[in-house]
Amino acid sequence: MRGGGALRKVALGALGLYLLALAGFTLYAQTGYVDSLPTAYLTSPGPGEISFTLAETGTVEDGKLHYSHQLGKGLPNDVIVPGLKAQYTGEDGQQGEGEVLSIASGIRGLSGAEIWLSLPEGVFREGERVAFQVEERTLTFRDAIPRQAVQERENGDPVVYVIEESEGPWGRRYQLQARSCGSVWPYNDPNSAYVMVSASLRQGGQPIVVDVEGGLFFDGLEVRLAAAQISEQ
Repeated sequence: MRGGGALRKVALGALGLYLLALAGFTLYAQTGYVDSLPTAYLTSPGPGEISFTLAETGTVEDGKLHYSHQLGKGLPNDVIVPGLKAQYTGEDGQQGEGEVLSIASGIRGLSGAEIWLSLPEGVFREGERVAFQVEERTLTFRDAIPRQAVQERENGDPVVYVIEESEGPWGRRYQLQARSCGSVWPYNDPNSAYVMVSASLRQGGQPIVVDVEGGLFFDGLEVRLAAAQISEQ
């Protein structure tokens, strides 16, 4: 019996060492796996300056220049306002100056718009297509996001990525999930460090991925977060 008790102690000791080694290996594997993941950096909508100049082509109608701003391009209210100066170039290269007369938008926030501008007399003919550029304005928006956070799908649709959390074999998992941006403004100005996206995305309050180590962005990509960012999730 004494020999059996000693063997039992040895077996229990070996089992304890095995479990301890297994726990250590699991911790090592978990740490190694997490350390191998690319780091994702997060941001949230916040104050940002956006400089904007509308440069498009309109049509002369009844002695004024008319331009229909497409809904998909996005144009926040109060960015283009009556009184802003504009420069014109006609189909034959003739130049002129004028100003914004009116802008009508039926939808608040990012929307399409009907813009009318004044023209100098006798320079442009009725029906002529005239290129125009409105003077630049710089405005501060409360809930802008860095342009860097906006990615494009293969079909060209703009998206941003958010973090989806779940429980995995090594603990908490963080994966990228794409969210549609809706309209992005400024639509085609790569010099703007900040942009505005659809109101529903801004108002959701969910942190947005601004960058991923290695430049990878795709649905389901597992990433790790910095300790400070994990505490904010």
